[in-house]
Amino acid sequence: MMKNLKKIFGLLFFGSLLLLVFFISFNVELTEKPKIQVIEIDGNFHMSKDKYYEFANLTNRKEYPLLSTSLIKDRFEKHPYIHRADVKMDRSGNVYVKLLEKQFEALLFLKEDQYLITTEMQLVKVLPFSRAINYPVISNPKMAENSANNFVSKSSDIVTGLKIAFALKLLSPVLYEGLAEIDLRNGRDILLISSLFEYPIVVGRGNEIAKVAYFNELWKKLSENKINDVLEYVDLRYDGHIFLGFPIDETKDGDAA
Repeated sequence: MMKNLKKIFGLLFFGSLLLLVFFISFNVELTEKPKIQVIEIDGNFHMSKDKYYEFANLTNRKEYPLLSTSLIKDRFEKHPYIHRADVKMDRSGNVYVKLLEKQFEALLFLKEDQYLITTEMQLVKVLPFSRAINYPVISNPKMAENSANNFVSKSSDIVTGLKIAFALKLLSPVLYEGLAEIDLRNGRDILLISSLFEYPIVVGRGNEIAKVAYFNELWKKLSENKINDVLEYVDLRYDGHIFLGFPIDETKDGDAA
């Protein structure tokens, strides 16, 4: 008798447990997901939040309850500057978007257009109202048409400019920060323009990385001796030799002093 009662009690308990699990799961399924009320973004650097909202068509808050987190993610990730958008929503319907922008290395001047070059060698056209575009400028590349499908070809002259920028970035953060322009001069001798001093650096063609390394060592000595203030140019075109251009002091009648 006691055994039967235990069995009956066990069956009733197991059945009650099943009913409870079913009831809980049923209620969870019936519970509606919260409607989106607020969308907050963070991680923007090259564009203002307002411009990102405009691009994603998220300026009208009345439409938020009709959206989903996946749709919001898709809209932000279609922006040319965005690498990834992480989207999360809390129980109150507040959506938080963490933007991860693409990493840019240089600014390319190509005829009348301007492009940002990513670490993946992708060309991204500079958009209106962009900000903090403080990257070295690469100008006048030879055969720029080699760049296809918005990516820089390995054989493109643009790669030469990028290698010079990378070399300076590794060798001297100070020189890299001051690097204003790498003028590729349509295949002729490369010129470097810096905001740290007024004279140009004539790099020429071939062994560009080694020449930049030589100049880095030279610049340290020039800075110590304050010769930077009087130089007119530095010529690195000749392997193993560096030529410094000094102003010629002329007398009033035109004769050299």
